[in-house]
Amino acid sequence: MELIRGGRNPQYRIVAFENEGTDGDRRIWLPNTLIDGAAKEAPAIELIRQNGNVKALELLVDLYEQHFLATEGGIEWRQGKGIRVGYHRDKVVDWGEFSVWTFTANSSETAWADFPPFAKFSDSSAFWEAWHLLRHLGLVTSVAHLVESDTEEGEVMHPLPYDTDGMPHEKEIAEAAHDAAFSMMAEWRQEHPDFYYADPLVPLRRHFQKVELVGIFRLRYLPHTRATADWMRKQSEWAGIADDFRELEAVAAGKSVRNQRHAISRVDQG
Repeated sequence: MELIRGGRNPQYRIVAFENEGTDGDRRIWLPNTLIDGAAKEAPAIELIRQNGNVKALELLVDLYEQHFLATEGGIEWRQGKGIRVGYHRDKVVDWGEFSVWTFTANSSETAWADFPPFAKFSDSSAFWEAWHLLRHLGLVTSVAHLVESDTEEGEVMHPLPYDTDGMPHEKEIAEAAHDAAFSMMAEWRQEHPDFYYADPLVPLRRHFQKVELVGIFRLRYLPHTRATADWMRKQSEWAGIADDFRELEAVAAGKSVRNQRHAISRVDQG
């Protein structure tokens, strides 16, 4: 802070660090809506102030540093260094060159000790108190994503928010995948399912043997940055995946003669 004018009503100016970009320092870009509010909503910073939890505000800022929309779909989620909702997976059936997978969410959220925002708290209960406040205020949401594998090398394929928050076209992907997978099952299994029908279902090529579903946390208000713009472009690409699942559903139901490989091409690309 730099003092511009003293007196009874002093004025200050915020000055950027001169060593910004050195010694590991980097800027954290925050959206104006945190202060100004969106539409007629109360500003997020005011809601946090009303709750009197200063650590929640610090946590919110730290989460923006860990928010990798363009590459990871949201806040760092990988094992050992992130935070996420985990899922159990089961294979339901094979159909042609595809396997149908179902996923059941764990009841709790997991944060690892090396997750930087978590590591700043000396008491884990204080972290979860601040975290749950941000969740309650709707500042952080969970969106299920299909990933190639739960490894350092596994990449995010696309959103699959059948049972979580998500944008309308993301939910459309999940619903289309569910319908396509259901169409690949025998009538006896459709009538008497040996899986929980309300859980996510998705058909994938058989070589995806390590596929997993991960609940990735996403911040509600997005900063106007290049990374956000890159993610928005990827969203428009994902919007067409639902159409491919719908076509695959028609193939499985015998309503289309379109080649299966062509029907699922964009789904494979993720």
